Amino acid sequence: MLRSWAGVLRAFAVFAVALTQPGRAQVIPGGPPSEGECRAAAAALRAGNRDGAGWERLAGCGPFGGVELARALDGARGESDWEYLSVIYSSLASIRDPRILQAAIRVMTANEASPPSRIIAVLTGLAQHDAALRPKLGVSLQGFREAATGGRCPIALGLVNGGYMSASPLPADYLKQLTKAFEKVAAEQGSSADVKAVARCARTVLSGVAPIQVPTDRIQLEYVCGNRFRVINTSDEWVDVRWRIDESQDRGALTVEPGKPLEFTTRGPGPVTLYYHGTAIRTRPNGGRTCP
Repeated sequence: MLRSWAGVLRAFAVFAVALTQPGRAQVIPGGPPSEGECRAAAAALRAGNRDGAGWERLAGCGPFGGVELARALDGARGESDWEYLSVIYSSLASIRDPRILQAAIRVMTANEASPPSRIIAVLTGLAQHDAALRPKLGVSLQGFREAATGGRCPIALGLVNGGYMSASPLPADYLKQLTKAFEKVAAEQGSSADVKAVARCARTVLSGVAPIQVPTDRIQLEYVCGNRFRVINTSDEWVDVRWRIDESQDRGALTVEPGKPLEFTTRGPGPVTLYYHGTAIRTRPNGGRTCP
């Protein structure tokens, strides 16, 4: 699951969360649009101006803009026009609003929605956590889709895109709602391969602030022979585990791929304890069997 990016993304996500809690969002300075400008922008959006003309500043209209843009995202479920979706995403990613968060979750989890609209919804949800978490500069949305499908995750890291044009507080459990939606989309059979890949990428980005939890019964430890042991991960997620021989300096860390066992060798004999998220989950003795 995009493993080469996971460690870097987690580190930046930890940094980003301190700056992006509800009520502490970075807002782009400058005067907001007037009420008349906001109404005119909403009218332009409703009139079907697909190039963004007339509603460029709608994201700066606070809750009013949130209502209008959330409605537009819901209405784009059947869209496959990447140019239009890119325009609307630019506005959606520039405003933090609970209505947009809910619209993004609705669309990304709707199997009947078009894959492009679901991808935009996933990226919109990610931007609700941090306005800077967008495809890297120079990477189009279609290019991002192709990169994610190929196992890469070209998300910009850090506050390189500035802040929001306007921001309203999100629910206290917004991160839980968002990660649950990403996990659902990434795992369900009804999602196309590109949608699942983008959802996995988004979930990995947030793993530093919302660690991915795998049931411990999906992580097994076996003795092999000599001083060799094997970790088996039967989940659909990559897992990070640590092992050690108690009362010794013999220890290590492993990253185990989904569905594939990973062997490791201790320096000396002794029972090995396996830890997941700091908790001991398995202990196996060294059987003293000679390796063939």
